[in-house]
Amino acid sequence: MDFYKKLLLFKSINKLSYKEIGEPIQMDQAAIRMAVNRKSLRPSDEKVLTDFFDLENSGDNDSISLDKRKIEKLATESVSNWNELMQVDSFKSRFYLELTKTLNMDIDEIFSKVLKGK
Repeated sequence: MDFYKKLLLFKSINKLSYKEIGEPIQMDQAAIRMAVNRKSLRPSDEKVLTDFFDLENSGDNDSISLDKRKIEKLATESVSNWNELMQVDSFKSRFYLELTKTLNMDIDEIFSKVLKGK
């Protein structure tokens, strides 16, 4: 399958917009749509998109690959906007709940190791 067919199939399966397809090569929605329809992307842009969307290995794993990218993007955005997120009560509550669970587990492990050591 050629690059453009793989790209369009990937776009369709993962319900991506042309804007999302163009982001890795800093190409706006109209320009990427036109370039894809004309099959006129530069080879270097084809390579970037192939690597970014893992088109060489696309197939049944397309949705998994997309989920990983979305999660990575969300994680990066969360860290970048941490102060704003901590102003949202529902986020802050959930964060502290998860942190408490983690710390309690770690403290229990520490106490059990210390007590076993004595």
